[in-house]
Amino acid sequence: KTRDDIDLLSPGTSAKEPLSYHELAMREDLRCDLRNGKAFKQMRHDVDAQRLRTHPCIVQIVKQAFNPKGRHYRGNFGRYNFGGTGPDGSHMPLKIGEVGAVITVPGAADQAIHADTPHLFEHCDLPPHYANLFIPAAEDTKYNESNNNGGDNDNTGDCIVTGDTLLGGTAFVVGSHSLPVCEQLMDDNDETGAARLERERRTVRPSIRIGDALIFDCRLLHFGLGNRSKCNQRRPLLYINLTHEWFVDPKNWDDREKLFPDVEAIATGGGMIHA
Repeated sequence: KTRDDIDLLSPGTSAKEPLSYHELAMREDLRCDLRNGKAFKQMRHDVDAQRLRTHPCIVQIVKQAFNPKGRHYRGNFGRYNFGGTGPDGSHMPLKIGEVGAVITVPGAADQAIHADTPHLFEHCDLPPHYANLFIPAAEDTKYNESNNNGGDNDNTGDCIVTGDTLLGGTAFVVGSHSLPVCEQLMDDNDETGAARLERERRTVRPSIRIGDALIFDCRLLHFGLGNRSKCNQRRPLLYINLTHEWFVDPKNWDDREKLFPDVEAIATGGGMIHA
């Protein structure tokens, strides 16, 4: 704020919009994507963080989803190229990104519905090529109104962990990774309201806690829920991108203006992992 007159917690009051820096990018008001800050770069030396990225169960699930084995896999003769193993039906290698985090601040509204990546081709539905691993880093809380002596807007009550949903989460539209399904659900010309009703019917809001993990195809329609916490609690969500080795994510975090140039003195860890 001192340097650029940017206040992430007061949308619309800054001298310029904090759209994207090397360390963070805004994902709508009061929702921030952290990637290359000091704490993250230090964490990349942590053994547990690296173990999480290469957890064998996660890797196996994603590889199976990315590489369905068809009846004629032996016809993929080009797999001998570049020192390949040949048409043996083995899984293609994965590219595993660094750990990032989306922080949703109290007062944030529901995010606009979106998908994180396009289909590679539009003539048919192919297996996924890009998945996201979500890991919650905070418990849901509930405001204990019985201890509130100052009225509805007085945050003097207790904040206790109960599994309540005030903190929010992420909503997913089941089946929307399919081209024909998504086309039907997002039909702007539907004057009957049937598309909206079907979209709402398919929307699920998984209740995941610390220690849980959620993997989804990045073509799936989804949106972050608002944070209605009365305890002024931020909602951190850790994420890891997993893609086919050949896929290049167009989001480039390395060529942005830096908020903290001195952080470059910190080693950045092992970088991208190939599994």
